[in-house]
Order: sequence, then structure tokens, then C-alpha cells
Amino acid sequence: MSVVHLTRITLAVDDVEVMVRFYNEVFDCGLVPINGSPLAKGTLGGVEFVICPNSLAQVIANQNRHQLRIGVDDPEALALRAERAGGSVVNRSRETAKIVGIAGPEGNTYELINASAQPD
Repeated sequence: MSVVHLTRITLAVDDVEVMVRFYNEVFDCGLVPINGSPLAKGTLGGVEFVICPNSLAQVIANQNRHQLRIGVDDPEALALRAERAGGSVVNRSRETAKIVGIAGPEGNTYELINASAQPD
């Protein structure tokens, strides 16, 4: 069986400017415009990350169709950064490892978990 590597994440959004600011402020993605196009490129968790307008990607979705779990040093601190950047906390789990669910300004959701205590 071949080894699989995630090489790029592309997220289609309604408002590129708002979403670039959110991902840069919360996840330090370093998103910058791509050569005068409406796209922005950076990295998320060491993976190339591209923000693309819905109009260009021709995406029609009422809510996200993905669920990313992101290991971080301090889920609560990152959740606070998300709220300050226009996102929200959608849930908290205090099971074996604490998980904080957040949503970005356009409703895409993510699970933040302490990187040293990831459950199955």
C-alpha cells in the first residue's frame, strides 16, 4: 500500500479578506495574496493552505463538509484567539482529553485538542 501525504487544503469562502484575517490571527497561517488573483496561500499545520472565493470554486454549501481536529498546546487559549478574531466556541468536551470546538466567521468548525493528550 502507498503512503498517503496531505499536501494541500483549499477552503472556499464567501469573504476572502475576513477569512484570511481570521486564519492568520488564530492559526498563524501566513496567508498572502497569490500574484494578483483572488486567492491567498499560506500553511496550516505544516500543510499548504489556500483560501479561494466560493464564486471561483463554484461551491454552494450551507455549512462545512469537513471536520478537522487540530492538536495545539492550549486549546482554551486558541479558542479565545478565535473569538477575538470573529469566530465562536461551539462546544467543549472534558472527557479524557479536553476538546474545544470552534467555528470561524463563516461557520467552518474545528476541534482543538491538547496535542499531548489526543484520544482515539
